Amino acid sequence: MGEAKRKKISGEMDYWYHGTDEHFLAWAHPPRTAKYKPELRPHAFISLSKDIELARSAGKICGGLCRAKLMDSANVLDLRQKSSATEEHWKCLLKEDLAKLHTLVQDFDSWVEACSTGEVLRLHTTNDELRNRLEPMQRIAKDRSAPLKMRAYAHQEVQNFTRQWIDCVMAPAKELGYQAVICAEVDRYRPGGKKACLNLYVFDPEAITPPDWVSVPDETLMLPYQEKLKELGIC
Repeated sequence: MGEAKRKKISGEMDYWYHGTDEHFLAWAHPPRTAKYKPELRPHAFISLSKDIELARSAGKICGGLCRAKLMDSANVLDLRQKSSATEEHWKCLLKEDLAKLHTLVQDFDSWVEACSTGEVLRLHTTNDELRNRLEPMQRIAKDRSAPLKMRAYAHQEVQNFTRQWIDCVMAPAKELGYQAVICAEVDRYRPGGKKACLNLYVFDPEAITPPDWVSVPDETLMLPYQEKLKELGIC
């Protein structure tokens, strides 16, 4: 397959979207602590998506949405493709203790399939210690009858573990010299049913064009959110 055709099929040539509550003129080098969500573990990459709905959800408080394209020269690894490059990435990942607990990562074919469905970025484990730590937090985060402070703390714990795991999945590509990674992420809570959303994880801002704003975030809308977090003692 020619390089141009491969990029067209992968979607590399089209816009990728980034939802955010912050306005900026240039991409910052990750990792970077979020201005309004310092309680969240900073990612080691810039996260963008082909799925506008998923991207918008990341900036739903202030309504910020921008877009970018991959540079033609970008060195990108598509984890959905069976290749010697993705196998090398997978072998590096399996050396991590956390990866050894994820059931979909243990076999190369299962790994590639999970990168296509997006399930690789969600917890799949038979490890009792990990399940006993996270599953109660997941239940509390969704329980509307639980106190708000308890729900907020549980949600934060689940989010930070998920962010830690996604960083773990992507890290080998950075170590191998790639500027960005393509991988799907499953959105399990769509009204029409779960969906595999195609995402781009960028380690090097030079791999993408400058942010092109579709809607600039109204950062004044963040003030009530921050006040509520202060009341709950979360930030």
